[in-house]
Parts: sequence; C-alpha cells; structure tokens
Amino acid sequence: MGGASMPEEQAAGTSGEFAKIAPMEPQRLNNLAWFVPYGLVVAGLLYFGLPDFWTRGADAHLAVLFVYMSLCCSFLPLPTTPIVCLAAAPTGAFLSMPHWIVRFLGVTPIGFGVSPLLVATVCTAATCVANLHDYYLLTYLYRYGRVQKVRRTKVYAWLSRFFRWSPLATLAAASCVPIPVDVVRLTAISEGYSRWKFVLASAVGRWPRYFLLAWLADRFSFGWQAILAILAVTVVLGLAKFLPRAITRFRHKEQST
Repeated sequence: MGGASMPEEQAAGTSGEFAKIAPMEPQRLNNLAWFVPYGLVVAGLLYFGLPDFWTRGADAHLAVLFVYMSLCCSFLPLPTTPIVCLAAAPTGAFLSMPHWIVRFLGVTPIGFGVSPLLVATVCTAATCVANLHDYYLLTYLYRYGRVQKVRRTKVYAWLSRFFRWSPLATLAAASCVPIPVDVVRLTAISEGYSRWKFVLASAVGRWPRYFLLAWLADRFSFGWQAILAILAVTVVLGLAKFLPRAITRFRHKEQST
C-alpha cells in the first residue's frame, strides 16, 4: 500500500541514481588509464615535497600529505586519523618529546601547523583518489569466479538491498563515521555504482570528519602523546577488523590438515 515494496522495485527496475546499478555484469575499466597518471602525479609531488621536508613550508607538507592519504585504500590500510591530526597540530606541539626519540630520528618532529581547512580539503581529495583505487581494483577482481562467489552469499544479498534504498546517503554516512565500515564502500563498487557519485559521497562524508579532527588538533594543541594515543586506537580498531578473519582462516587450515 502506498508504493511498491523494495523487492518489487528491484524486479521492475529503478530510475535515477539506482538505474546505473547493474550487479550482474562487472564493468570494464582501464586500470592503466587511471594508475599511470596517478603514478606520475605522485612522483611529481614527492619530487617537490620531499627535499628539505622538515624545514619547508605548508606547500611541501601538503604535497606529501596528499601522497600518503591517496595510498590509504582497502589494499593498503595505513592509519589516517593520526596523520590528519599531525598535519594540523601547532608547530611547537612536539617539543616535549623525549630526547632519545629526537636523537633516533635525527630531527625534532613537530606538528606542521597547517590550516584545518587546508588539511581537510587536501585529505578529502586524496581519500577520494584512494577510494577510486579501490573502485578500479575491485571492479577488476570481480571478473573472476572466486570473487564472484561473494555476490551469491546471504550477507551480500542483505547489504545490496540495504544499499539500494539510498546509496549516496549510505556511502556518505559510512565515509563520515570514524570507525572502519569499508563493507559499504565495497558493496557500492560490486554493485557497479556510478564512479562520480561514489567520489561525491566520499567527499561529502570525509570533509567534515577530517575538518573536525584537524580543528581539534589545532584548537587543543595535540602533542606527541595525543598523536600516539590516536595511533594506538586506530591500530586496535584495525586489528579488531582483520584478526577475527585471520584466526578463522588459520583454524580452517588446521582442521583441513
């Protein structure tokens, strides 16, 4: 009553942004056309930003920050939250670091003191690039039988139906929350969701998240203790995400031998 149910809508076909979701046939994307220009951009940014990195200004710091954040995809799950905070932390925030660490590094690490607006904008752009890495690589992998089996599981079917209700809002919300919810993004990719709406959702969700982190680091002068604490929490969340699967696989191997 009052409208078709979700299964009926899917059977009859959908319009608007849902019309482009075609989960049965994986897209054919040109990976070289994406990754070769990306590699050239990275090489240029590193050539510009790495020399005298510690003594350069915000331009060099932002160049290297973009490269780092653009590498943080599902295939290379590097920590991002402490890096965002480090970029925005005031320049004197790390001066109380123990002397043995300073001697080991050969330089006194400092917060970079970059404007939270700049940090949030650069990190958001880089994260959109990283998410496109996922889009291209997973679209390629979905061509193969072993990966296609994931689409026939009950969990995937449930996630797919949930995602179809409001894909843009779901992706944006998943990008905004500070806990790992890669499954929503991966479901969108496997459903063949529009690349540009995928990027838009990433930007809409990540910019406020990054800005809030950068603002807090700047406003409360995060020091090395705070950055290390944030790093520790990030690592724990990452382990909580990957360890159960690794333990399950290890047990299966033991049982099969």
